[in-house]
Amino acid sequence: MIKDILELPEIKNLPSKRFEYGSFVGKVLYLGWYLLIFYRSGDNKISALSFDDIDSQPQLRDLANTILNKLDIPIQVGDSASSIVSRLGNPVNKDSILESITRMYFLKDDSLLCIGVHDKHGVVSFEVIYDKDIIKERIMSF
Repeated sequence: MIKDILELPEIKNLPSKRFEYGSFVGKVLYLGWYLLIFYRSGDNKISALSFDDIDSQPQLRDLANTILNKLDIPIQVGDSASSIVSRLGNPVNKDSILESITRMYFLKDDSLLCIGVHDKHGVVSFEVIYDKDIIKERIMSF
């Protein structure tokens, strides 16, 4: 569950600051530029969670896999695109942010899951959006 990740030792005391997530203002808990946990202004529920470059350090890889497990997302860092599709089904959209990374979008329960998959290294990033307005904005950009 999403609230369970806030109790992880690596996350418990993260600093926060004002932040804009797309066109939405709020605050973010952050671990460098790798992990962002975003709350919209006036809301105490997590609106979105984003984790990038998770294959760059063993500690980040372990934390990312722990978070994915706690969120009941059946993937791991390094999984291939075909492995992801076999577990989550076909994505509702795909795009590329870099030459070698494809982002795959899945609607899961009431959230939008975006998984960044490197051609050679597999899963290297993920984002889970819970806020309906942010989901709507993202889907409109497809």
